[in-house]
Amino acid sequence: MVDTRQVVSREALTQITNDNTVILGDRAILSIDNELTAPLRIKASEPASLVVNVGSIKVTNPQTGRVRTIPPISGTIPSFSGGTITLPAVSGGNITNSTGAPAVVLTLGVGLFVAVGVNMSSSGQLIVVEGIPAVSAATCSPPITATGCRGVGHFIVQNLAGVIQPVSNASIYQYSSAPNSGSEGAVFTKFGDVVTSASYSVGATDYLIPVDTTANAVSINLPVVTDAFKGRNLIIKDVGGKASQLGKNITVVPAGADQIDGINAPVPMDLERMSLTFICNGVNGWVMV
Repeated sequence: MVDTRQVVSREALTQITNDNTVILGDRAILSIDNELTAPLRIKASEPASLVVNVGSIKVTNPQTGRVRTIPPISGTIPSFSGGTITLPAVSGGNITNSTGAPAVVLTLGVGLFVAVGVNMSSSGQLIVVEGIPAVSAATCSPPITATGCRGVGHFIVQNLAGVIQPVSNASIYQYSSAPNSGSEGAVFTKFGDVVTSASYSVGATDYLIPVDTTANAVSINLPVVTDAFKGRNLIIKDVGGKASQLGKNITVVPAGADQIDGINAPVPMDLERMSLTFICNGVNGWVMV
């Protein structure tokens, strides 16, 4: 299959052939190319370098006049015609961007990988969020969307022998429809592996957490509540069907002084096949549904 965005316009051939079919074909290709291009498209430099490009927030089809953009951020579609994010050459340097938003220090040990999130603020600034370092690109978790922003995508950064590697298009993940964070709610989509260990701490992208207490009781430790988690949903489900048995319960534990339904205390799950949904209030705890 050929990516139509790789097809070079042949309109110049009409000067030789005077074939209007060529022009019509070119226009069709340009139109398809537009429809395949996402607003705020993240693209690596060519050749690959430490600079990542972010396209315009609006994409206009030159053939149909159709304009596509992202949903509003806090009620506003910001003005943004394009920009860049630049990585440092070594760990400890700053990740900077062309919109003037605060720089972020890249902290990445030798041999590790990290996902760097690209966000758009309501004022049209590129906000960068660094994820948690991992031992491979495949195990990098997408970073949390910045408060009050819309997640655009993320790219994977590698520290090889003390040198930050150029970013290629293969390491870029464009979000097709990422919601706002902060007061408008962040979305977490991971369907986790079945938890069987005695204690499990909720991960950054967990959404549905299946639990099997066949071997032992299980404690699920909730993350510390922050404004960035406001609107986050967690579903905890007894998939083993043993939670009602003595010594096989599931216990959901709030972090520190955080609360669940206004109380700083663990919540037991002791009914067979039971499930509970927890929604973060972004301030001091979780609401249980």
